[in-house]
Amino acid sequence: LDRDWRFTYVNPEAARIQQRTRAELIGRSVWDVFPEAVGTTFDIEFHRAMATGETVVFESYYPPLDLWASVRAFPSEDGLAVYYLDIKDRKAAELALIASEKRSRALFERAGDAILLADDTGRWVDANAAASMLLGVPREALIGRNLNDFVIDVLDGVAADAGWQAFLAAGEMRGEVRLRGANGRVCEAEFVAVANISPGMHLSILRDISERRDHERSTVRRAHILGALRRRAPGAAPRGAATRSGGADGDRGACQGARAQ
Repeated sequence: LDRDWRFTYVNPEAARIQQRTRAELIGRSVWDVFPEAVGTTFDIEFHRAMATGETVVFESYYPPLDLWASVRAFPSEDGLAVYYLDIKDRKAAELALIASEKRSRALFERAGDAILLADDTGRWVDANAAASMLLGVPREALIGRNLNDFVIDVLDGVAADAGWQAFLAAGEMRGEVRLRGANGRVCEAEFVAVANISPGMHLSILRDISERRDHERSTVRRAHILGALRRRAPGAAPRGAATRSGGADGDRGACQGARAQ
């Protein structure tokens, strides 16, 4: 571009990106060819480069061409040398990643199970609302703490105070723990932990199974009570008592035969 913003040279790639032939561009003002660019980042940065004599580097989107471009503009006494790089594919990948991260964050926040992320030391760096509820601690207060702060004892699996390095080495661990929250509530929880879901980041998921375990213990107690009642019900044979051949009917038959004689 010369100092009047007219195209003086356009290579084939620049013509392709701008979706114009070189004949349609040479000698014309960039603002006449692309009037929608007036007031955009392109306009602001190009004028800044011309005014200050400093190179400008930026990325911007131009809707009329559906163009994401990485731009470098070098001012000189003759005007402005502009280099474009089409980054549409890269931006599409970045936007898809952002959308995926937002969906993952929404699932993280809405999950009914407690989800916690720890660094290599085992200290939590993030926690969802369910983790805060399970442990009775505001989310902000969970950051920097670890499971050892809440474990009473391990019901199944490797002891929490001895298992962190073993967990990192194994890559995954499952088990059950008894926890005491900051509010004093004691619960039983099953957990699964996965190491290095991203470098230096480790995932733990805990589910409160207190009601399930209480129900299981209650079912066992009822079974024991019913068994004891059956053994002591009227007419029940004492445990270990011998049973005579023929049973009650045979005895009655023998008595009736004795009376007949």
